[in-house]
Amino acid sequence: MHFYMNKATIVSFLFLLFASHVWSQSENMQLRQTNVAGKDVMADMPWRMQKNDAGGSSNGLPVLVCIKDANVTGAYADVVYIDISIKNADDASFGSPLTFGSYSDSAFLSLFSCKSTSDASFGVQNFDASLPVKDNAHTIQFTADYSSLFDIHYSRVDQEFWYFVFTIPAEKLAGYDDIIDLKIYFSLDWEDDDELYFRVFRNDELLPSLPGYRRGDVHYHTLYTNNSAEYGCPLEATKKMGEYIGLDWIASTNHSCDYDNYGAGILQNWTREKNEIQTLNSLDSSLILLHALEASVVNTNDNVVHLLCYPDPANPLSLPYIGDGNGDLSSTDVSIDNALNSLQLCNGFAYAAHPFAAGDKLSALIDGGIWNLNDAAFPANGASMPGHDVVVCNDLSVASDLYSDNASALFENYLLGGQIWNYRNSMYTTDESFNPWDVLYDSGTDVFVPYDTTNITEHFNRLLPGIEVSKFLWRKGLQLKNSNNNLQYYRFFISAGTDAHGDFNYCNTNFVYGVTGDISDNALGKLTTLAYCPAGQGADGENVLSAMKNGNIILSDGPVVSISLELNGLPGPEFVCGDEVLMTYPQYASADIILNAVSSDEFGRLDHVRLILGTEDGETSTDFVFSTHTTSKEIVLSLDSLINAAGNIGMNEYFYVRAELTTDRQYGVFSSLHGKTSEVFRSYTNPLWIVRPDSVSGFSEDVVWQLTIYPMPFYDNFYVESVNTDATDLHVILTDVAGKIIMEERRMVNAGHSKLAFSPVLQNGIYFLTIADGSKSATLKLLKE
Repeated sequence: MHFYMNKATIVSFLFLLFASHVWSQSENMQLRQTNVAGKDVMADMPWRMQKNDAGGSSNGLPVLVCIKDANVTGAYADVVYIDISIKNADDASFGSPLTFGSYSDSAFLSLFSCKSTSDASFGVQNFDASLPVKDNAHTIQFTADYSSLFDIHYSRVDQEFWYFVFTIPAEKLAGYDDIIDLKIYFSLDWEDDDELYFRVFRNDELLPSLPGYRRGDVHYHTLYTNNSAEYGCPLEATKKMGEYIGLDWIASTNHSCDYDNYGAGILQNWTREKNEIQTLNSLDSSLILLHALEASVVNTNDNVVHLLCYPDPANPLSLPYIGDGNGDLSSTDVSIDNALNSLQLCNGFAYAAHPFAAGDKLSALIDGGIWNLNDAAFPANGASMPGHDVVVCNDLSVASDLYSDNASALFENYLLGGQIWNYRNSMYTTDESFNPWDVLYDSGTDVFVPYDTTNITEHFNRLLPGIEVSKFLWRKGLQLKNSNNNLQYYRFFISAGTDAHGDFNYCNTNFVYGVTGDISDNALGKLTTLAYCPAGQGADGENVLSAMKNGNIILSDGPVVSISLELNGLPGPEFVCGDEVLMTYPQYASADIILNAVSSDEFGRLDHVRLILGTEDGETSTDFVFSTHTTSKEIVLSLDSLINAAGNIGMNEYFYVRAELTTDRQYGVFSSLHGKTSEVFRSYTNPLWIVRPDSVSGFSEDVVWQLTIYPMPFYDNFYVESVNTDATDLHVILTDVAGKIIMEERRMVNAGHSKLAFSPVLQNGIYFLTIADGSKSATLKLLKE
């Protein structure tokens, strides 16, 4: 979202400059949409879009227009008209604005969507009452009010929120290049007019994808993030922009400390957001919104950190509000443990937000901190760290924020991982927040340039510390699990999100009144998480949430790499990253590791795929380098051969495999339009944890009967597969370790292969399942996590 600040607001400059730094997400940068004193006049649009829809028809281009905080005394806006102009990106000037005089009134009005409707308790002004009309000279003329003194029509905006989306029809884009610039001109009575500039990259190809995976953002701020320093955009407009960018889902993770800043109160605002998400999902399932939360909590050092809270996958609209309204200018009383306990009550889960890098540390002005390891086996604070950084997340004098106090678990219950890739800023400028591309080629304007490669606030330099800490945690998990097979919660999952606040085209969050900070190229869709949802996303994101909870997710800023384990026709489930694989020896002997990598012309050719094997001793890798141009590759490797080559994995030991991908995009003759000559894009899988079985013992498997139970461990459901010579009545008994019967059922199965599903309500722990058919029986071990 990109704004215009009324010049009268400069009176409040010093106060707001301080306030914006107080609210800063990072000591080095703010990761959000900047708010200003007085009203904000804004526009925004997608940074990328598909030229054609799924049916092959040309797409139009949506433009969001929003005026915010016009209810502040003396800050109303009298909007006369808005003009939209288009040019090819390599042209130096715009022509006449788009006009729609030839359109019928109904056809013109059909171009408006996502309009604000009256809601006095929330401060929303009705857009339709502004009476927009077509005009032969201007794109949109407003007519609700009239000035006899100046003989002009206009519409007065004087409430907190007023907004709409205007979709430029496809016919108006015909004949332009794939890279276009747009100018949005606001004619405002009694004050200076305003011009905002944008660059849009149109593509023939969809974003890279793999079967079963859905691309989204785990950390995004909408209208319900709203404070003196920042705010997001309306949910309906966000959904529309996300669809054009190419996303499948977005998690609405607004600040817990913001829900008392507007509307009728915290719980009313929380319920309003939930209801709005439910309605939008029910009207259109092409992009699903998730009702989640970024909670401000205090860590063990009594500093504020952020926690991404997600609902129970089985009840995606059930997440309660977690917080006390503080964690901004006033410290919160909600601890990490308090928040996790609340999630336990509703069967939700959490990821630590931007947890480990110095460039992601919350500002000291809000008593902000970082997630702390407290582990003597990891370098202490001040030691060097990849990413031209130093360690800031391992204060050995302060208790851990991650590890469980329970000896039977490594990590805190319901804290499943960390969002280690946050806010993709690869280019910046410190000049004009409304024209970072310098679309008019003005020699006096500083255009976007790449960050210095040693800048610790650049996105890749903030990712590398997260990878380093995660590798340590993965290795520690293996060491402890192999010494104690009953250890729970030893896996740590990773995710990626933009932390954008609006920001559909670029981000001017860190540019405070044109005096300090920078404008970056971060935007919705620049960092994504791909969730494995072979059965679809679910009406309200049930399957997306399940994938996140199980670690079946991939991190990407464009291209995608996946890792899976295939049993080559033997009975058993499908395993993807995040899973724990407990196999029989016959399954292991025939299993393959499958790597799939995919890119596109937009993100460049495949450069290399890295297969990484993690053991108690650390990681070793095998690189597959591509010297010829390709954007798609499948790699198949024998699991047994991989383990034998490693030489350090014993029988019944846990290990993991994961994959990384880099691509190479050369911009060539379009370098000046992209602001760089080349770019590297990346993708990372979560680990796939595997136990190496020996040839005589199996876990949850009976070779004679050809009986298999999976997944192990299981969360909510487990499955029993069997091969039966005849149709039979199975007697199924589930007992705990003391022999107490927990469940007893009879199930009829047909001859041949059968698959039974069970969903018992159990506490975490070890159980035994006995299955009998009258002539034989088998008892197998289960692990519930």
